[in-house]
Amino acid sequence: MVAHARDARPRKQIIPEKKQVATALISVAGTVLVAFIGVLPRYQGKTPEAHRLSIAGAALDSTTMQPLGWKDVFLIPSSNNPQLIGQTDGAGGFKFPDVPDQQYWIVVRDSESGTSGGGHIDQNHGEAKFNGTLIRYSVNAKSSP
Repeated sequence: MVAHARDARPRKQIIPEKKQVATALISVAGTVLVAFIGVLPRYQGKTPEAHRLSIAGAALDSTTMQPLGWKDVFLIPSSNNPQLIGQTDGAGGFKFPDVPDQQYWIVVRDSESGTSGGGHIDQNHGEAKFNGTLIRYSVNAKSSP
C-alpha cells in the first residue's frame, strides 16, 4: 500500500519540546538551590562565630564630656539586615555584644527632645561626633569557642 500526500499528517516533534522542558526544570532547580544555599545561614539564625563583633562605648556631651544617660542607640548595618536597638545606661554606656561583622552607622537619639545624630563606625578611629554628642566606642572581634 502506498500512502498519498493527502493522507500524510505532519508529526509534532516531541523530542525538542521535552528537551526545552527538561532544560527549564534544571534551570529552575539550580536557581532554587543557589537561593537556598544563600539563605541557609540566615535561616539558621547565626553567622559563624568567627564573623561576630562586640561593639561597646559611651555617649558623652561633646562640650562638657558628661555622660548622656538613657538615650536610644541604633546600629544600622550598611547591608539590608535589620537595625539593632539599644539604650545607654545611666553612665552613658552601651553595648552590642554579638553582632554580625559588617559596616554600621551608629545613631544616638534623645526620645524627649526628638534630636538625633549619627556617624559611621570606623574600627580604627573609635569616635563619632555629631550634634553636640561624642560617641566613643570600641569594636572587637569575638573569639571562637
